[in-house]
Amino acid sequence: MELGKTIKQLRTNLELTQKQLADGICSQSLLSRVEQGLEIPSVLIIHNICQKLGVTVDSLLFSSELDSPFIQLKKELQELFFSHDFETLYASLHKKNTRLV
Repeated sequence: MELGKTIKQLRTNLELTQKQLADGICSQSLLSRVEQGLEIPSVLIIHNICQKLGVTVDSLLFSSELDSPFIQLKKELQELFFSHDFETLYASLHKKNTRLV
């Protein structure tokens, strides 16, 4: 699910309006654009939205499909770690490290 759709789903689950969630964080129009997938908010705004929604930034980003290669890499590495596939994890880290240098 996209970041904006995830935020909207969490917001509606808590029965919050856009105005209520945006209050003290950002404008309602910015939140609307985020939920529509038209804009990606700053890290500070994401942090504050997460606090109001009662979720961690990590869980929000993990459940959202962002195009960031770093978030995709983190998901891949976490899946390997939690499945105890340490050999593949090590090989993947080594392969990624040589490409990043």
